[in-house]
Amino acid sequence: MELDIYLEAQMKIKNQLIIIIIAILSVGVLIQSFIASKYIDNYFNSYIMQEYNQNIARISLIAQEIIADKESSSNSRPMMSQMAYRRTLSSYMSDPIVEINIYSNQGRLLFTSSGVMGQGHMNFGNNQEDSLELEADIFDVSNDENQKIGNLEIIRNKDVKNWQTSVLFNKALYSGAAIAFISVAIIAGLIIWIVSAKFSKQLIDTAYYASKIEQDDQVDIALSETVEIKQIQLTLLNLASRLKLKTKIRKEKADKLSHETRTPLTILKSNIEAAIDKVIVLDEQNLSLCLEQIDTLSEMMTNISDIITDDSDDTSVELSELDLTKEIKNIIKSLSLQYSKKNIALTSSLSNELLIHSDKNKINQSVYNLLTNAYKFTPYGGKVDISVKKLDNSVTIEVADSGMGVKQEELDKIFTAYYRSNEHKETQGDGLGLYIVSTNMVLLGGSASAYINESKGLTVKLEIPLKHC
Repeated sequence: MELDIYLEAQMKIKNQLIIIIIAILSVGVLIQSFIASKYIDNYFNSYIMQEYNQNIARISLIAQEIIADKESSSNSRPMMSQMAYRRTLSSYMSDPIVEINIYSNQGRLLFTSSGVMGQGHMNFGNNQEDSLELEADIFDVSNDENQKIGNLEIIRNKDVKNWQTSVLFNKALYSGAAIAFISVAIIAGLIIWIVSAKFSKQLIDTAYYASKIEQDDQVDIALSETVEIKQIQLTLLNLASRLKLKTKIRKEKADKLSHETRTPLTILKSNIEAAIDKVIVLDEQNLSLCLEQIDTLSEMMTNISDIITDDSDDTSVELSELDLTKEIKNIIKSLSLQYSKKNIALTSSLSNELLIHSDKNKINQSVYNLLTNAYKFTPYGGKVDISVKKLDNSVTIEVADSGMGVKQEELDKIFTAYYRSNEHKETQGDGLGLYIVSTNMVLLGGSASAYINESKGLTVKLEIPLKHC
């Protein structure tokens, strides 16, 4: 169905392009033909009028001879001479001249071509007699001394446009223009068909790509050689990249939020289950711990809409002075019940007090993630140790487990979002815990690294500046 729509749209664009361009070319050819025909027609009319005037000059010379002969010998000239004049003048009896009459000064008709033109003249008259409008031109005939000796009357077609030569010429001219128009239309149609097929395909491909962006589908597109189409395609590619980035950021934020809610929920669940099983007593200290986790969840839920819909990366840092030892002890206590379920020994090497200037929430989140991650991959009866060391300008936190570990070549990948080792596919998780830790360390100006420890488990090391700059 989608392919049919694609092909139908391609044909529509192609046909529209062909119609528009052929129409433009047709108008151009018609205008050019009209202008050219006007110029040529005017030039040709001038030319045939010039020819007509030249013929009149020649006929006048013959008329001079005829009048001179008639006046000198009356009708005594041999018949052959009269016939010779008729044959000579008959050669000028062509369009537009219909009849030639020669008169003496006294108005006596000395010569007429009427009835002499023969069948050809009669045919011409029969063919156009009804449509011709005749006109007589009178010219003086003078002798060599420039004395008027008679008159020459030329009866001709009045309108130059109706002269047979002009009519035939115009027919040929317009026929040629029509043939040129048809030829140009056919050739242009073929060329446009080929070119439009290419352009329309590129436009349809671009539209198809845009529709796929709207549907959030991944498709490739070959960039057009046409600058304008290529610009549109590049704009769409940039738009697709931005949309993918926004989608990725939103998904990442949603997944991080989901991951972050598990820790307080797990702590709450562990304490409530332990209280039900009478393993612990919900005294003031334990209730304060539960309330703290509830406050954390409430804060997350309050800002959940802003966190997910905000397309920018969360790079904010809220700095305060905190006792790192105290924070880690609270986290260990909150997770102790959970660890006891798998009989995992959770040990620590901490100083009495360690004050740093950093983001409390991001540090607590990072430590929670490391300890819950270690718990997840450490088998029953295993061991997890957390140690803190103060250096000159920084502090290091190391969480070592006796779990399954990872391969050496995977150490650089475990801090990547959604990465999960092939060895641990069956273990529940989303692959975001260590990624969040690494992101937090970057924001705090620190670093996160990992190595395989002596127990073949994994040790993750955090280095945090004592004072965030």
